[in-house]
Amino acid sequence: MSPLVTVLMSVHNGEKYLAEAIDSILCQTWTDFEFIIIDDASTDRSQYIINSFSDTRIQYLKNPTNIGLTRSLNIGLGRAKGKYIARIDADDMSTPDRLEVQVECMAKNDFLLVGSWAYVVNDRGTVIRSLRPLSDPKKISFKLLFANSFVHSSCLFEADAVKSLGGYDEDLVYAQDFDLWSRLSRIGALHNVPEFLCFWRESESSITGSRGMAQKMAAKSIAVENQSAVLGLNINNKFIRFLNSHYGLSDNCEISYSKKDIMSVAIAFSEYYNSDEFDNFFFLEELDRLRLYFIEKNIHINKSSFKGIFLSDFTNKSKSICAFRIIFKKIIGEKLSLVFGRYMVQK
Repeated sequence: MSPLVTVLMSVHNGEKYLAEAIDSILCQTWTDFEFIIIDDASTDRSQYIINSFSDTRIQYLKNPTNIGLTRSLNIGLGRAKGKYIARIDADDMSTPDRLEVQVECMAKNDFLLVGSWAYVVNDRGTVIRSLRPLSDPKKISFKLLFANSFVHSSCLFEADAVKSLGGYDEDLVYAQDFDLWSRLSRIGALHNVPEFLCFWRESESSITGSRGMAQKMAAKSIAVENQSAVLGLNINNKFIRFLNSHYGLSDNCEISYSKKDIMSVAIAFSEYYNSDEFDNFFFLEELDRLRLYFIEKNIHINKSSFKGIFLSDFTNKSKSICAFRIIFKKIIGEKLSLVFGRYMVQK
């Protein structure tokens, strides 16, 4: 009988943290899984470490030559027997209840993929910060137009859905997960469990650590493709340019967008998802937050832009007051700002 879950890992010269990563899977409270480990022609002690585990759920495969992460993962997808596939990298770890929580979530909902929040750890295993990606499927769909919204090692997805899309794009060396989740979001709902189920290692030996610029450029290309595929809009839309700037896809911050620019994005997105609720769409709330962020970082803006920020139909009164307090605080100092804040609350 096939297991419900296939856990998939690829490793290339990852001896330093490999045992911890494997052990975190073998200690799961959910036990109905197979564990496929692809050794991508490692020359260190990776093979020895993997073979030191006697658990029969481990299936060890070794590539005769180094073919890279993307192709290795697709080999694993082709061998997987589980209904669900859970990813983990060779330097990351899962909490003991990760699979149990995610399988239960998938069983109760119509999701194609579930990820989770994650603790970021350094080379010594010390938690240095946390990641809390979005949970709401609609918000995730919108966020994927600009940036990845999942920690790869936290993801569990429907095997058949991913296989129907051809798996990971083997033309991509970097950001292959961002591309796959983007394509998956166009055929179903994706979700992040708002619990910390993963320890994601940020180190110089990881792709993100040593090859960050190449990763960023690949992600930028995928984001632009997503915007075109989902919205049918190009980056000349001023609101799109503003969002691209906020998410680090462009150095040119565009703040002089109009209500028409915003509505064109809202309408395109709602039409794609067959929704007539774009006038109350969540990203209008996100717009307010982004504009407050811009004001906080860039005080010197022209009067017309300033007027547009505070008089726009999409900015509610409380957030306008909040934005004004940010500027006021920067200009005249902390104490007077606090006094002004108390006055506005009394009003």
